[in-house]
Amino acid sequence: MTPPRPVIYGTLVASLLFWSVLLAFLALIYLIMAPFLTSLGWALIIGIATFPLYRRLRTRLGGNDTKAALVMMLGVVLTIIVPLSGLIYLLSKEIPATYAIFERLAAGGGRDLLTGIMTHPAVAPWLARLQPYLGQVDLTVTDSVFPAAKQGLGFLLGYITGFLKNSLAVLFRVVVMIVILTFVYRNGERVRDKLRQVAPLTDPEWELLTGTIDRVISAVLFGVFFTCVVQGSLGGIGFWFTGLPSPILFGVIMAGCAIIPVVGTALVWAPAAIVLFLQGEVMNGIIMVGWGAGIVGSIDNVIRPIFISGRGHIPILVTALGGLGGLIAFGLIGLVTGPILLSLLIDLVTIAAQRNGCPEEGRM
Repeated sequence: MTPPRPVIYGTLVASLLFWSVLLAFLALIYLIMAPFLTSLGWALIIGIATFPLYRRLRTRLGGNDTKAALVMMLGVVLTIIVPLSGLIYLLSKEIPATYAIFERLAAGGGRDLLTGIMTHPAVAPWLARLQPYLGQVDLTVTDSVFPAAKQGLGFLLGYITGFLKNSLAVLFRVVVMIVILTFVYRNGERVRDKLRQVAPLTDPEWELLTGTIDRVISAVLFGVFFTCVVQGSLGGIGFWFTGLPSPILFGVIMAGCAIIPVVGTALVWAPAAIVLFLQGEVMNGIIMVGWGAGIVGSIDNVIRPIFISGRGHIPILVTALGGLGGLIAFGLIGLVTGPILLSLLIDLVTIAAQRNGCPEEGRM
């Protein structure tokens, strides 16, 4: 007669079977949801950021969830989706012209341009004075900077062109995002309560993690994203006023550079001002420097506290590394998910340290 197997053996087999089925189930769920993950992510981000507004609207509408969700959905379409679609259309007009300019410069025209600028009556005397200190001026910018700029613009051109060619697929994803967003408004609180019941966290730990998600999303969208949009818009106005080409394109580039600490938008407006000075447009160059340094570069100190008032803040390192790394890894949505993931990692380390009895020394 075979002796009965230990109970621990049956428990181990049952556990392995359970986790194997669970992992297979999660893998199938991922395959089903993969085409909609970006739409789901943006719906959650927008929904969480605007949920306080939805609560106030629902109260004014007598507690009607459906009406409040429909009004919020219409507001998102009019304030985010429509302007973004118009911006993409305008970029599709400007990028090819700017790409053609850099293509000519990379083909050799840039060397002639720089030679003409360096021999300009307003520039040549200054270069003559600096010659003993600088030595031979290197013109290899035409072999490096112009081709690199051309390649970057080519990437943007291909991205915008692909976006327009696949407009039906993009429209479908936007519709999916709007539908998901409606359910986030109507059922978000109930789903959050269900997750709280099954999460293996204490009440303080749950409040810490969910509070971090709310705080980071609000801080990134209102304190970083909107600030970058304002700085890019003002920078584009500066390009337009001084007669520089493609103000919308370079405004978008400045909005992207605004997330970089210290230098930020100066990476765009400073070279533009130098070009204006070298071309003899001294007044426009002075205007660009004043506008860039006095308005574009410093306006964030004024509007960021207004945008994030009452929403808390996140460390600049988390914003910069998370935003830039997330942008590279996940695309545009990574500007928000990157800082969220880094902030959650800090909180999880804090929770682990507290559970192991380590003294709390404050958050980053």
